[in-house]
Amino acid sequence: HFLAYAGIDIVEKDRSLRFVRRHHPEHGYALDPHDFRLAGNNGNRLFTVQDKQRVNVKGMFDGAPDEYVTLIGAIVQEVDVANNVVMEFRSWDHFELPSLVAQSDARFGVEEPGTAPGEWDLIHQNSATFTD
Repeated sequence: HFLAYAGIDIVEKDRSLRFVRRHHPEHGYALDPHDFRLAGNNGNRLFTVQDKQRVNVKGMFDGAPDEYVTLIGAIVQEVDVANNVVMEFRSWDHFELPSLVAQSDARFGVEEPGTAPGEWDLIHQNSATFTD
């Protein structure tokens, strides 16, 4: 089978390029095209998602302004063949923001490729994989 990124989801086609299925994360999240995995043993899918949240950064680092910025967090979601979420990792649930800000390689106010003005990509995930 062949997989192709289609903007909001992944399109799966068979060897004759006939449509098989669309793959997308659940809970209303938009697909991050960095990575997508399809498990051969059970058909589960693994998605990476960018989770953007507006947060006031006052007091989080030296010189932090009293303003709201869009912080980009990471989500990894495993979805079964019936589109049920069987596992979801959200960076917001595992890192305290002041600590995350202090440890991030991304710097406030420095635009990076792939981010819009005013966005701060604290956790830039590139891939995810299934584990046993």
